[in-house]
Amino acid sequence: MPNMTRTMVPEDARREQEAANAGKKIKESYNGDGTTVSGEYHVPDDEKTGSGGYSISPNTYPILVQPPIIAVQQTIPTAPIPRPKIHGKEDDVCCACVDHCTAVPSTETRDISTNSILRINFTYWDRHWCTCGPHPGVAEQDQRCPEEVIQAAIVNCGGKPVIELKGNAGNHNQPGRLIDVRKELSQIWHAFLGPEGNLYRHVQQKHLDTGTVCMFPIVFLYTLLLVLTCGLCCQSCKIKNKRVKAWDQDLRKWQLEFNKAISPFGLFVKTQTHCWVTISYDGDGRPQKNRHFRRWIALALTPEQSALLAGEPHISGDVEVDLCCGGVNELALSMHPPNGMLF
Repeated sequence: MPNMTRTMVPEDARREQEAANAGKKIKESYNGDGTTVSGEYHVPDDEKTGSGGYSISPNTYPILVQPPIIAVQQTIPTAPIPRPKIHGKEDDVCCACVDHCTAVPSTETRDISTNSILRINFTYWDRHWCTCGPHPGVAEQDQRCPEEVIQAAIVNCGGKPVIELKGNAGNHNQPGRLIDVRKELSQIWHAFLGPEGNLYRHVQQKHLDTGTVCMFPIVFLYTLLLVLTCGLCCQSCKIKNKRVKAWDQDLRKWQLEFNKAISPFGLFVKTQTHCWVTISYDGDGRPQKNRHFRRWIALALTPEQSALLAGEPHISGDVEVDLCCGGVNELALSMHPPNGMLF
């Protein structure tokens, strides 16, 4: 029998190559930039099918493209305007009447060289939000004269705890009378910042009583009338402006009387506020302005700081001047209008 030699035809070569690759399988993965990386790993025996095995090539599969990144519009806040670091909640709205809004101690400004306190900022609370009636105006721990204020007053009086009055310090004292600095300041503080003090009675209770604000049906009907009756819009602006001016007038009067009482002790008080703005977007992508407030009562503890504070503005940051239909001009106020005075 003649020798038989096997002639390898292209088809046979292809089959033998497939048999050699039977134990391999292509693995595809993706980089973060969307490019494809191909690699090989051994296929376990239990994954093999048939006697001839199989070969999987990257060309067997269609090219997979990483899905495009869908841009989703999100709230984009603007860089906030630098603002004083004072304690309190985000917008100084007190909701809890159980703890009377006690919070972190008020912010202190100190002399770097001597570490002595130069100024204290007491957070001003415009109102409880639908609870407990009007707020006293300051946190419970601030309704008593701080020891730092008493010590600063004694230093301003030459280090004497008892002094002779040279002016009118308080409602019932006469010039030339000897007074105890600690006792006198404690009484003045209680009269102006105490739970039933002038700030509470003449400003908070008079202008910021939450009773009407909490009456949701009345507020709802009032808002509905504003929408349905265009003529009431201008009238509403005038009413709001009148309320804000009355509140500001009494707040300024309280401030003036408080300064008359504490000026013999080298102290000075001033209401201040700062407003900063963030921008958010509604469902249609339209930008919306969001105003945030910090309100505080600044107390300077030295004659030098008193002069500096007297020259500082009452209002800083974002200021709105709404002169249309007799609206509010915030530039003329001693503080940004309190929350809730829209009604």
